[in-house]
Amino acid sequence: MTIATGDHFVDDADAVASIRTLGATLVDMETYAYIWVAERFGVPITVLKAVSDSAQDDAITDWRSTVAACSAQLRTEIRSGYGV
Repeated sequence: MTIATGDHFVDDADAVASIRTLGATLVDMETYAYIWVAERFGVPITVLKAVSDSAQDDAITDWRSTVAACSAQLRTEIRSGYGV
């Protein structure tokens, strides 16, 4: 998967169209920094992400319901993938 990263929230159709031309299917503002640092220090890293919005004009949603849904997805993945 190709992840686009940047320092601002993507919330308009023109930005999404530009990002798609790069082959990216996900826009993320945090993971790139974690991976960059881990790579520089030779530390293996696994990143689990839950997609919180669709990065469109209506990307801003009710944050509480988004966090609850993402938390449930991550909990399921951790339980099945790591036996915790």
